[in-house]
Formats: sequence, C-alpha cells, structure tokens
Amino acid sequence: PVITSWNELLTGHQWQQQDPQNRSFLPRSAPVEKNSRWRWYRELQFSKQKINFIQGFQDFDDQPSLYEYLKSKNKPIENFAAVIGDPVHHSWTPYIQGQNFSLNVLAIPLTESDFKVAIPILESLGIRALAVTSPLKEAAGLLCGVNQSLNSLVFKNGMWSGISTDDFGLQSLLKSVPDIHSLNVAVWGGGGVLDSIENVLPKAQFYSAQTQQNRNKTNEAFTPNVVVWAAPRKTGIKWPPTQWSVQYIVDLNYMENSMGLEYAQRIKAKYISGVTMFLAQAEKQIQFYLNKV
Repeated sequence: PVITSWNELLTGHQWQQQDPQNRSFLPRSAPVEKNSRWRWYRELQFSKQKINFIQGFQDFDDQPSLYEYLKSKNKPIENFAAVIGDPVHHSWTPYIQGQNFSLNVLAIPLTESDFKVAIPILESLGIRALAVTSPLKEAAGLLCGVNQSLNSLVFKNGMWSGISTDDFGLQSLLKSVPDIHSLNVAVWGGGGVLDSIENVLPKAQFYSAQTQQNRNKTNEAFTPNVVVWAAPRKTGIKWPPTQWSVQYIVDLNYMENSMGLEYAQRIKAKYISGVTMFLAQAEKQIQFYLNKV
C-alpha cells in the first residue's frame, strides 16, 4: 500500500503485529516522493515477517538493497539505532556506526513537520539511539529539554538525553587550515551547526546562503580568506560575492555533489572536505552511545 504519513505507517505496523506469522506489511512511498520514505521500515522488518524483497536494478526505492539485508540480518531485532534528517539517504552513518555498534543503524528520512509525530512511533518500534542531522538538531535539543542543537541522542528508561559532537568534529576539520584563527573567515549557510561554528570561530562573519546577507549586520566591507561552506545543494542557494578573494574552502559536507566542492573548483581555491569532521564527530557519538545504551 502507498503510505503517506507516519500515523498510517503505525496503523499498518499494528495490523502486521496482530498476526506476524501470517501477515507482512510492505509500505510504499507515494509516487510524488523523490526518495524512499519507508525503506528503513522494511529493513527493520526483515526478521519480523515472512515476506520481504531486496532491490534489483529497476525496482522502486522502498526495497532495501542486498547490502542492507546482509547488514541487518545478524543484528538484534528488538532494538535499533538510526540517523535522521532531510535528506539522509546519502549518510555514511549506518555503515560507519554499524561497524562499531551492536544495534542495527538505519537511515530514516524525517522532516521538521513530522518530527513530533514520528518520535513516539520510533520509540514504540524500539529506537534506542539517534544521530541527528539537519534540519532537526534544534528539535533534538528540545526533545532532551535543552535550548541548544544536539546531534547524538539516547532513549533509555523512557527519557531522551543527548550531546553535540559537532564542536569536536569542527575543531578536527579546521586543523587543516594553517593559522585559521588569524584569518578572515566567512561562514556560508549554517543551519543546525551555527552554534558549534560560533563556539569554535567566534570572530567569523556569518552569511545567509539564500540572501547573501551578512547575519552579523556589521563589517559590510569584510573580505574573507576562508569560506566555511555550510549550505546544502538545493534550489535558492546562491554563490558568494565574486569580489571575494578566497584561498580555502572548508566544506562541512563530505559528498562529491557538494556545492562547496563546486565553488572551490569555480574559484580555484584549496578545497578541504568534511570527511574529517564526519569521522571525528562520529567517533565521539559512538563513545556516547556505548556508555549510555
């Protein structure tokens, strides 16, 4: 069936659980969805129902891959972990953390508007740990009762607790730029990592990637040596001013389709990928999970 909401997903799941030996529930995303919404659920259910499918070359994207089946089949079936965000299918988290964590780690696409509805449903399905990406880090903090962005959450004894490992990851990444604290730094975009960037680079100037306006509303003549690229690839994102003379692009993204990489190629600046940041903050996340779960 085409499933268009989290509540419909829960209804289908409860129907399957009434007779799991004879019922299988295989939700399908609406045709208008650009990416699979429910692939993670099918992966979660591999060991809990009789009928499952893996993806061939021409099947729709809700069917998990053979790799995802093999990754999941030897993991505990009662509890699981996940990375949530929008978009999220590009994330390396299920692979990296799955190697170091006993629980199966799924990639769950989740929008800001669905966050409050989805979290109780995930709790009922057995969620124990969450890695949180944009645009959900502020909502994750509120879930834990704090007014700050968090990217690492644990659910235990009916309560959520969390930390942010972004500062640690960002510090590791910025070591790639010699004497960065003595250079002029512009942050392009930001989203859920603005707090961490301000903590690590308090003298940086912050710009909206959609309006090109300086968020600090000061120093309009500012000319950076370094651009920290913190904007996603999506409609409406603009390039920085052409008059800037930038030596380094520090990208918080680690994907090869990042606009930060394209910008570095356009202006022939030295490019520093966000891989270092991802691996450093992921290591801290795993330590937090292992101590809490």
